Amino acid sequence: MLFWGLQPQVSAQGSNEITVCAAGCDFTSINEAISSANSGDLINIGNGILPSDALIIDKSLTLRGQGINGTILRNTQQQETFLQINNAEIIQVFIDNLTLESGCAQPIPNCIGDGVTIQGRAILAMDEVRVLNHGGTGVRVGQSAQARVLNSSIFGNGGGVVIEDRGQVDLSFTSLDGNSRGIDVDGTLPAQLNLLNSSVSNNGTGIGVSADETNSTFQSSITLFNVQVGNNGQGGFVGGGNVSIKSSSLFLNGGSGIQFLGSGSLELFQNRIFLNTDHGVDLSCPGNASCARITENEIVRNGLVGLNAEPSMLIECRDNFIRDNSTDFSSFGVETQCT
Repeated sequence: MLFWGLQPQVSAQGSNEITVCAAGCDFTSINEAISSANSGDLINIGNGILPSDALIIDKSLTLRGQGINGTILRNTQQQETFLQINNAEIIQVFIDNLTLESGCAQPIPNCIGDGVTIQGRAILAMDEVRVLNHGGTGVRVGQSAQARVLNSSIFGNGGGVVIEDRGQVDLSFTSLDGNSRGIDVDGTLPAQLNLLNSSVSNNGTGIGVSADETNSTFQSSITLFNVQVGNNGQGGFVGGGNVSIKSSSLFLNGGSGIQFLGSGSLELFQNRIFLNTDHGVDLSCPGNASCARITENEIVRNGLVGLNAEPSMLIECRDNFIRDNSTDFSSFGVETQCT
């Protein structure tokens, strides 16, 4: 699912190639290469660990490494964002086949910088990239910027991905693992998340959308398809917005598999929701208004209620398999609608 006209394969857009490596290339410094490059150029980075100060990109460029284990860019300023991409005009930045890591062995209080921030009208596409051990956020997208992340790993950061204020993020075939927070949708304006064929696991929290009922973030658009959300400490999905979760598994999370809060709408179709500490699905719609369509899901062996809702909250609820939870339904009215 693309929300701008980029092709799935990241490719160089310019005619000039600039090389960076420890010796024998055009530059030994990535910053110098970026400063020298014209819009649309390809910066080809050699093998090895390349320490670098903060990188700022304000023009269309491609950064290409030799693989996530071959080209490792290491931040020497752990209190600063490592890679900043920002322009008031549209620019397209492509990054592939490299690792962006903090110089810290693990996120600690004085290592507070983000890995990548994208703002303004910038568009970022990352393919085969690992974002590792930043004390702040791995990838932060806001101010109407867009990011598409393919075949990548966002691991061991303070936050995995943060989307703010009209930011748009498409994550495909990507893992978010071992972050303090998996994905946060926050800010004061709606944002968009498309999460496809990916996993959010072993994080302190799974996927969270700001739960302030007065916050317009509740109208953010959240889509999950074929996603594994498991072993997160404080819930699989928590929050509101216009949320669609299909063909996904939410399991072994502390808290509930899905805790839907506030305004917006929820669609659950053909998911497996099992072995979560609290509820399988926990609905809280303002004034018990209708907000959810729940069809053809398997909700089993959760610690509290399988489906915790009021009958009035359910626009449609049918053909679900809800069994072997501590309590399967919050009321007989819900049970008669949903099975």
